[in-house]
Amino acid sequence: MRTLLTFSLLCYCLTGNAQVATKQAKVKIETEMHAKSGFSRKKTDTFLVRGKYLLEPIYEFYSNEETVLSTSGNKLSHKNTSAGSKLKWYCFTNFLEAIGMAFEVEEVPSSKKIEPYKYNQETSKKGINFVSEPYLTHGLVPADYVKEKDTLINGENCLLLKRTKVIENVFRGTKLGKIVQFRLAINPKLTFYAFPFVSEKIVQHFGGGAIVYIDGITENGIKSKTHYTYTEFTPKDMKLFDHYQELYNSNIQLVDKFKKN
Repeated sequence: MRTLLTFSLLCYCLTGNAQVATKQAKVKIETEMHAKSGFSRKKTDTFLVRGKYLLEPIYEFYSNEETVLSTSGNKLSHKNTSAGSKLKWYCFTNFLEAIGMAFEVEEVPSSKKIEPYKYNQETSKKGINFVSEPYLTHGLVPADYVKEKDTLINGENCLLLKRTKVIENVFRGTKLGKIVQFRLAINPKLTFYAFPFVSEKIVQHFGGGAIVYIDGITENGIKSKTHYTYTEFTPKDMKLFDHYQELYNSNIQLVDKFKKN
């Protein structure tokens, strides 16, 4: 559990006040982590962004197992007959206010079926907790990063930055160990994709662009890396986003209680 929490905070600490982004894009985040114990994990998240809103698909994982009793009646065998995931919800989030609604895809949308939510660093939602400037938490500022060298990522020249401060992760009051090495890579050509839930301030400090890669190592040897990919909406993406934004706007009273707090 400790390992997973460290991984989560290191790579997925994706809240607070931020500038309104007037851009739209499909964002793909691919993260992998490896521990000295041999434990490893890979995860991919893909969501749509338009302005201050994000549409995130949430999948439910399942595994079906078959149990067979031997003819003697004293031996059991287990066999996985199927495993996988299926789309269960769409979360439509206002990341500036950290509120939103979860829509179950197999249910006919109605005010009784929609699940409104509010989240912060102490309370979570389905999927990702989108955090403003996640790589400037713990009192960090853009000047705590320095240029290291240029590097090639996906065949394009990128600027590699190194964090000069060692910080300790604290997740919901629990210390998770120090991050002793942390690097960011910026593609200066992707000026359109500087989103606040990845980074606006760091990339602006170093001349613009968008973060496309990070990696880090904790003091207990956990290594992680994350790739960010940004693409344009397809017509299908646009239709899907419009549908859930309309549902969100027509049921906005469900999140009014959060706005008053």
